[in-house]
Amino acid sequence: MSFKSIPDLFEIKAAKYAKVNLISEKGESLKGKVVETKFTFAEIKTEVKKLKSILESFGHTKSQAIAIWSHNSYRWLVADLAIMSLGAVTVGVHPEASDVELAYILKTTQVQTIFIYDRKFLNKLERVLSIHKLGIKNIIINSNLSAADDPLPGIGMHIWDSIMSKDMDKSFIKSEKVNINIEDPACIVCTAGTEGLPKLIQLSHKALLNVINDSVKSLGLSSPDVFFSVNSFAIITAIVTGKQIGRAHV
Repeated sequence: MSFKSIPDLFEIKAAKYAKVNLISEKGESLKGKVVETKFTFAEIKTEVKKLKSILESFGHTKSQAIAIWSHNSYRWLVADLAIMSLGAVTVGVHPEASDVELAYILKTTQVQTIFIYDRKFLNKLERVLSIHKLGIKNIIINSNLSAADDPLPGIGMHIWDSIMSKDMDKSFIKSEKVNINIEDPACIVCTAGTEGLPKLIQLSHKALLNVINDSVKSLGLSSPDVFFSVNSFAIITAIVTGKQIGRAHV
């Protein structure tokens, strides 16, 4: 396999499979019925490009760490790709991470922007920030907040729907691509530590693609297979294979 960076592979696959569904996400409607929402390669590419520009507006550059701390959602796959498209590094934090684990991960990786799920996650993050001095400058939250919610001093609070629905000036959306090498870091995996603290393992684009390529061969994935996943390997596998991801909204 001739390796390219993950964003490069995504560009190639998005051009080839533009109208093909990349993600299928199931969730409940207000009436309690299960609804399925599908997103094509082209639709995800548009969201990735916009979110990449938003992260650039925050001042993020290559090799910086950006965290995703959330339950399952297609949006975190968009965030993962947007982060990698910057040449930045995704830090995936387990939804049930303890206060101590969360503080350790964010401090060690020097995260300045974090994607979170809802008010429950925000409450926990606020508690951690009241005890530990961290470098968080921006929070992007999946759900809406009430008018009564007080902003955190010195931290930008951004609601996903609001920032992604804004029309952006064409000059703001940068067209130049970041030069990403296959040996550049793509993500930091946080594993359970034997002494209570997580172990942080940095993986390159090449390392991730090696794992995915081997997995695809082992599983024998073929079109029109739809597979379920709850982590970043899902998006990479879909990019490599052109297959659709099935995701349940948890």
